[in-house]
Amino acid sequence: MSARFKLKPIVLTMMPILFAGSANFALAQDKEDEANKNKEDAELEVIQVKGYRGSVMRSINAKRLSDGVQDSIFAEDIGKSTDQNIADALSRITGVTVQESDGEGTRISVRGANSSLNQISLNGVALTSSLNGGGGGSGQSDQSVDLSSFSSDILSSINVIKTAAADHDEGSLGANVILRTVKPLNVNEDIRSLEIQGRYNDYAEKNDSKIAGSFSQKFLDETVGIITTVSKETSHSRTDSLGGSWLAPYQVVDIPAGGATSQQTGLPTTESQKALMADGRSYSTGLNYRERTTGTVGIQWLAGDDTDVQLDLSYSKASYESDTHRISVSKPNLDTKGNLIDDPQSDWWTVDEESHTLTKTLNRFGSGSLFRGVGGNETENKVLTLKINHAITDDLSMELTAGYSKTDYVTTPNASIGTANWKSTNSNNNLLDVPASELQPVGWDCTTGECILVTGDSNLSFVPQGNANGNDNIGTTGFSPYDIHGHHLGYIAQYNETSDDTNKSLFLDFDYAVDFAGITKIEFGGKVSNRRKVVYTDYQSFSSAEDIVFDERGNTINGVGASDINLVDVLAGQGIPVNDFMGGLVPKDSEYNTDYFNGWGILDPDKAIAEMFAIPNIEAQHNNNGDRDLEQDNVSAYLKFNFEYFDSRLTGNVGLRYVKTENSSFGYSSVNYSNTHGISVPYDLIYKKQLWNENATACAPHTNVGTNDALLYEPWEAPIACYDPNLRYDWGNGAGGGGANPDNWTNDGSFATTYDANGVPIESPWFIHQ
Repeated sequence: MSARFKLKPIVLTMMPILFAGSANFALAQDKEDEANKNKEDAELEVIQVKGYRGSVMRSINAKRLSDGVQDSIFAEDIGKSTDQNIADALSRITGVTVQESDGEGTRISVRGANSSLNQISLNGVALTSSLNGGGGGSGQSDQSVDLSSFSSDILSSINVIKTAAADHDEGSLGANVILRTVKPLNVNEDIRSLEIQGRYNDYAEKNDSKIAGSFSQKFLDETVGIITTVSKETSHSRTDSLGGSWLAPYQVVDIPAGGATSQQTGLPTTESQKALMADGRSYSTGLNYRERTTGTVGIQWLAGDDTDVQLDLSYSKASYESDTHRISVSKPNLDTKGNLIDDPQSDWWTVDEESHTLTKTLNRFGSGSLFRGVGGNETENKVLTLKINHAITDDLSMELTAGYSKTDYVTTPNASIGTANWKSTNSNNNLLDVPASELQPVGWDCTTGECILVTGDSNLSFVPQGNANGNDNIGTTGFSPYDIHGHHLGYIAQYNETSDDTNKSLFLDFDYAVDFAGITKIEFGGKVSNRRKVVYTDYQSFSSAEDIVFDERGNTINGVGASDINLVDVLAGQGIPVNDFMGGLVPKDSEYNTDYFNGWGILDPDKAIAEMFAIPNIEAQHNNNGDRDLEQDNVSAYLKFNFEYFDSRLTGNVGLRYVKTENSSFGYSSVNYSNTHGISVPYDLIYKKQLWNENATACAPHTNVGTNDALLYEPWEAPIACYDPNLRYDWGNGAGGGGANPDNWTNDGSFATTYDANGVPIESPWFIHQ
């Protein structure tokens, strides 16, 4: 069906107007819809993921988009961190091993590489380092960075790059660790934060604290921003430990049948056997205190649409104090001072026949000592970075970085002191005739799985006008920690270490975005840097005052030897500064006397030094053998191509880096001369002094302190040529047999010398010809 309509003239006249109105209405409706859409877009809520979830997402994305093997950590909130320092923060990253001290991270190792093989930078500047393992003259001037000096509160991100690339700073075989602080204009909202913590260390029985704050502000229409973060915290720690000898921890000993009790049967052993015997055992407590102050300031300026300027200043200071107390017992030299045949050795020794280890060792001539060491150090770090980013074109950008880093390390006043009793007991020879029933043997008992130190508790009786070597003094034990008169000083030691490490660098980097043959970006640039490290280490041990301390005129100050100072003269007047010493580590209820758990005579190193030299404020003459000055100048340049293929399924980079390094170093060498009649002066002794000439007059004796009761001489003091039979004994083969009787001496001919009537050698010893 169809129908036709005929339009009237008036309708035909109105149609253009109607169509025009309809078109305008449609256009207006489209504009209104677009405006509403823009309004909706403007009012669209933006959801920003923050906090821990946000930091994890940023870490995942950074790892996904990286063209190398990289792990990242982003700050959960600015100025808020659950980690004590940067090293602790890095412990979360796979492949990173953190070295700890007092429960806090210090240095890091990546994929097993030494801590000195990592390149660690803050805002693009390589961090300088202090001494590694400082104290006691053992400081190493490597480039490992002590990250415990920096609070983690100052960081916004950490990147650990484990693969090499041409644009990475050289100097790393482990990883490049890139630390970054906050850019204030990248913060969405201005920061006002304050954190106060109070802590209590139950074991150390000390209170600690932490206060940290962050502040940021934008100015001038958000073209200038500033942010600062500061923190200060303290940390006390206490460590009680059971130790042994690190130099020679064990010795293989022969146990005759019946010479020990079997750990398994509880009966005397029936067969001879070999077993391991510990050289010694010790109890110690270490009281340490750390204080760390860290601050950073960041200033950012958008100088234009294409230029961004960032200035970062970071400062940290870490102080460390330590106080260590130790009581130790040790076995004697069993080859010369083993237990006597009448001693109940099977009661004194217990052997684990499965592990072939002596679990109980008591000895007649066992000895012991007391020790105290006090010291510390201060480390100060200063880092300054100026970074300018400028977009030259839409595709070409430039980054200029100037950096300065400096680390100063210095030890605080320190000393270590140890006791001995070899002089008052003639190395325990006075115990030779003590009946076993009256003797108090010394050693340790670990048969229960927990080691108990076994000491005596009787005091030494000094015999007036007795033998000078202490052989006449009366005692029943080789070590009593309660006998303040029976012990003397064994040694006093001090060390002084400083280091000054400065690094200055300038980087210029370009990024050029391209799109040809799969190449997406070209990176190129260069670097110049200078690094200088000056190290001063000095360790000295005092056994006597001679040849060590000098007055203002350079004359030697003659003091007394360490063995001339009794324990009672250097006591600190206080007990051991901890409660429940070794609590929870060893049993306190024992069949042995363990009063030492309540403390012993605490040593005072300052008193010991004053007693030795009898003058205040002394200083040992500096020994510069450990001093060195190292400087490195570096120039490098690189070119790197980034590529993408197969719809970005294959990405990577290839590059080339040129490095030129010039090193210079300065140090000291030394020669140590023997102070005895050794072979250091054989020509003079044999040719001029004629000490081998049996026809010459015998040299006059100098002292009577030799082993085997033989006379020792100082032949170089003789005014005329003389014959020295003892020197012949020492240099010949007398030590191999014959004892002190010259009639029984033999000689292997190595030192045979024949003199003519005028005392001139006809045949010389072999070493003179050599």
